[in-house]
Amino acid sequence: LPAAEDMLLRLERGKVYDDEERRFAYELPLPKLTVPIQGSPGSPLAVAVCSQLGPSWEFPSFGKCHLVTQEVKSLIDTDLDAALREVIFNTAAAARAEGFHVQVSRHDLFHGHFFRRKNGEVGILLHACEYPCRNDDAFPVNLGFCQSDSCIQYADEVMQHRNLVILFSPYVRAFVLDAESDCIKALIPEYARKPMYTLYEDTLGEPLADVYFLPEQPKLGWVSRRLRGSRV
Repeated sequence: LPAAEDMLLRLERGKVYDDEERRFAYELPLPKLTVPIQGSPGSPLAVAVCSQLGPSWEFPSFGKCHLVTQEVKSLIDTDLDAALREVIFNTAAAARAEGFHVQVSRHDLFHGHFFRRKNGEVGILLHACEYPCRNDDAFPVNLGFCQSDSCIQYADEVMQHRNLVILFSPYVRAFVLDAESDCIKALIPEYARKPMYTLYEDTLGEPLADVYFLPEQPKLGWVSRRLRGSRV
């Protein structure tokens, strides 16, 4: 969507207001990475998440709750994997420090989606507040077994800021998006707006891979989204 790429270009330039000077995002201050990462076209990051996934491993389940049902693989480049994990966890910590409800956990933030933009650059869309607890008044939505034991209380002001974007060019920048702003709301299908406020990765670009993580796991879990034989 041209509107989506326009929004990403604004973020890339550090602009968080639309043409009418209405805020649609909040930039997060990130610490300097120990290992630099670039997401420009042809970069090791884009190639790695597309075609350099290694051995499978079992991502944790919790009783009948399976956070991921596909085969989970490891990233062959362990240094890159560690650097990406650092970026994701730093983003969550920075969002929390800025007053947003973001916690890496099995009910809140545990996955993201790598996508390739129209210009070839790479980003990650993170979804926080994935499993709010069911409430007959505020949130009468059954999300299945993974919703059990959730302590996340539903609130509109929390859920409308559940979409986070990380961009890797020209350097790493992270943002919390406001799903009630006109700029972002226009990118979300009507059925995915309130109460879920879910922005989809294929709106932002070509999905490359899904990534899964938890505090107790020292590495990331990867699920390729690319068709076999497709070009990197």
